[in-house]
Amino acid sequence: METGVEQAVSLNTLQRCRPLLGTFVELDLCAELSDAELLDYSENIYTEIERLQNLLSFHDLSSELTQVNQQLLTASLSQTVSVVISNEFSETLDFSLSLWRQSHGVFDVTIAPELIRCKQLPTHFELDNKVLGNSSHLSLANNILSASAPVCIDLGGIAKGYVVDKARSCIPKQLAYCVNAGGDLATNQWQNNLVSLKYAARSSAVKTHRMLDACLATSGNYYRAGHSAFISPVTKKQVKVAGSVSVFANSVMTADALTKLAILLPRKHYQLIEKLLNVKTVRLNRFGFSNLH
Repeated sequence: METGVEQAVSLNTLQRCRPLLGTFVELDLCAELSDAELLDYSENIYTEIERLQNLLSFHDLSSELTQVNQQLLTASLSQTVSVVISNEFSETLDFSLSLWRQSHGVFDVTIAPELIRCKQLPTHFELDNKVLGNSSHLSLANNILSASAPVCIDLGGIAKGYVVDKARSCIPKQLAYCVNAGGDLATNQWQNNLVSLKYAARSSAVKTHRMLDACLATSGNYYRAGHSAFISPVTKKQVKVAGSVSVFANSVMTADALTKLAILLPRKHYQLIEKLLNVKTVRLNRFGFSNLH
């Protein structure tokens, strides 16, 4: 009978970065696993991110979102169009429509035509002279999306957070991780940790804040000199914001969406949604941090 002592694997770390989701997706993994095992897990995570990007990207002509938009734009007030959509599309849209109702139309995924006119999105569709609807013309049930007026959907205000959530669901519990997609971040080692938040374009415009939950998203306007990245679906006007807004939540999708509502909604209305969804929000500018209470 052979005897021996099994050699323990020491704590190991892996750091990777890939251009995905219109930004860079950074991945940190740590566990008592070999380099090869950590690399395999990281490949699984990136594969899932790429799969979801191919479904939900407005920029990709072959994505499910683009194909669905092509069909929804054929709807009319006299003819409803219905489309079967994937589980992933359905999950993001269901939450988006819930926020549309809670925000009285301020969070509206049918803002795509306005973003196209402002050259924030590519022109894939012929929208001239079309009278377009909004989220009030959409209904969703059992993965069937129906439109009672022509609409064009952009999931850019929520999809990146959703993808990070789905990616982290692929990570085994024994791994310590951090997934960061351009400021949409999730980690299972957040207690008592600090995070760097940006509030202006220059590299030194960063301040640290303690993590308030496992997930974080930050939105600002510091890379768009002369015009705003934020357009109100209600007024169709650009909304200027100084500094940045960060939302801490238990899901990145929630945090991602609420950074936009924190900017677009009146403070009292936003605070009702903030409380309902159990998130914490801070503003940051050159003078420092402030909450929204």
